[in-house]
Amino acid sequence: MYVRKWDFRDDWRLWFKLIAITLVLTFLVLDYSQKLIGACFMSGTEWAIYGADSDKIIAYDYLGFNIYYVTSFTFITTIFIFMWLLVAIIKHNIIFGRWERSFWISRLVTVLIATCALLNTTIYLFVNLPVYLVQDKFAPYSILYLIGDVLINTVPTIGLVTYVYFINTVSYEKVYLEDYFKKQLPWVFVYPAVYLGTEFGRILLIHYQYGLRVNATRNHHGFRYFFLEIFNNNLFGMYGAIWFVFVILICGGLLVGYSLLTHIAIESRSKR
Repeated sequence: MYVRKWDFRDDWRLWFKLIAITLVLTFLVLDYSQKLIGACFMSGTEWAIYGADSDKIIAYDYLGFNIYYVTSFTFITTIFIFMWLLVAIIKHNIIFGRWERSFWISRLVTVLIATCALLNTTIYLFVNLPVYLVQDKFAPYSILYLIGDVLINTVPTIGLVTYVYFINTVSYEKVYLEDYFKKQLPWVFVYPAVYLGTEFGRILLIHYQYGLRVNATRNHHGFRYFFLEIFNNNLFGMYGAIWFVFVILICGGLLVGYSLLTHIAIESRSKR
């Protein structure tokens, strides 16, 4: 059997993916470590458990913190990016100069992951981060905490989108725009919609547990994003429900725009 000579040292596309996946894993571990230390040690009270009728901290809710962390949109999306890069490395051109077919690097999944990654980064940079800075949320921590938070929300997206848009060598079957809108675009909304539904379920449980009090719900990690405070009647001068509708409409438009942009980038190298 003929085997084409291949030297990984000369394959810059493979090196790009190896560096990207290393950065993704490194920043994910650092982000988790920083948030764990910051939440349960530096701040002292965020995830603290107090004794009955006492102000004394007797333990920290590590389980609650871990569940809260791994169910965040950022963490889940980052794991999707990591899996895409991992499969892309495993399926890389080693012998015959072609990619093997795979669900994870298929056209549809690639569009979904890239779109949601771009949405996550956009929400963080233009919604979450400004609110965090206004509320001085990073004050108890060091500047490294802020830098780590920015990196985990931006670098994985930059790595994936750069590869998919400009470097990826996968040549997919051509999908015309009309077919894309009918058959593939609706799938873009599935993951964000499912996540939003489960997040609302979590918010309602916490909200009712603490007597329908907005401040108590917020203090017990009920609202992961400010625009989910739909029960708040004075959220930055407006009803929380209005903020929610406004942000959701923008996110829906971003999902359509980012998915179309990713489709066009992939389509430019597809087979006719």
